[in-house]
Amino acid sequence: MESDSAARSGVAAVGSKQEWFTVDGANRSLPLVGRIVADVIAEHARLTRLQPRGAAQLQKNRGTLNGRSRRQAAAAVARLNDLLAELESIGCRLMDFGDGSVDFPARRNGAEIRLCWKPGEPRVLYWHEPCAGSSARKPIDEACL
Repeated sequence: MESDSAARSGVAAVGSKQEWFTVDGANRSLPLVGRIVADVIAEHARLTRLQPRGAAQLQKNRGTLNGRSRRQAAAAVARLNDLLAELESIGCRLMDFGDGSVDFPARRNGAEIRLCWKPGEPRVLYWHEPCAGSSARKPIDEACL
């Protein structure tokens, strides 16, 4: 059963662990989700730039990274973990570091689905089956609303 605060937010509480987004609720979360995803993409790019440098140092230093590179990589990983946890606290999940796609658990005709969004899209426009992934995205239809 949906609580009053959950109904106002567009997220329906189901049991104690899973929340289901409505299309409107997912769209209302996008300003915050978009900022977090932008930070994830930037931090992931930073970590990716550190990796080739780190690999070269590993060879040069016979298997050890210098302290600065190790600290930078650890900081980037910690920041990514914090950002991913923040997304999960909202109820959604980052699906791809490269394109920043995000899934929101939802229902369509009583069946579990994922509403999906990528940076650059003005709102949540697509959905897919939980196991299908974003390559099988379908346009939002009346059954999703």
